[in-house]
Amino acid sequence: MVNFYLLKARDSTQLADEFKAEWIALLQAPKLDISKPHGFSSIKFMSASQNILLHMSFRPGINVIVFNSKTKDSAWGPEERISFLGRSGMNPIIGVYGHGDRIHETATVPQYNVDAGKTAVFGEALGVNTYSNFGEFSPALLSPYEWNLSRFKAF
Repeated sequence: MVNFYLLKARDSTQLADEFKAEWIALLQAPKLDISKPHGFSSIKFMSASQNILLHMSFRPGINVIVFNSKTKDSAWGPEERISFLGRSGMNPIIGVYGHGDRIHETATVPQYNVDAGKTAVFGEALGVNTYSNFGEFSPALLSPYEWNLSRFKAF
């Protein structure tokens, strides 16, 4: 099943179908601009029980992208970090694949956060496509700016 959502900055949306193991999400933005002074921007995939299954924090001021997760009533899990170097440009795509080997829950709500009073590194909205399997999307959709986040297996 393929679904499209427009995820506005400082907002969240309810997914029509839960994001499960083996599902894919492609998050598309008009730009990735780290040249201006921005606050932190983050994208979260949350479960119905308010666990943060995947948290991606974009921190251009310190040139890093941080990945981790958190259950509702506990501390943050271990962080994984990658550099922003070479990752700015037009039409970036972030690919998220739900491996199902770390957290055995489904995501129901993606959320796009930006520090109050700051501009978002991706602009004011993200397009989010969800796919229930690899056969539903074409590799031709992926741009040179696609970020391979497969090493961070949150779902």
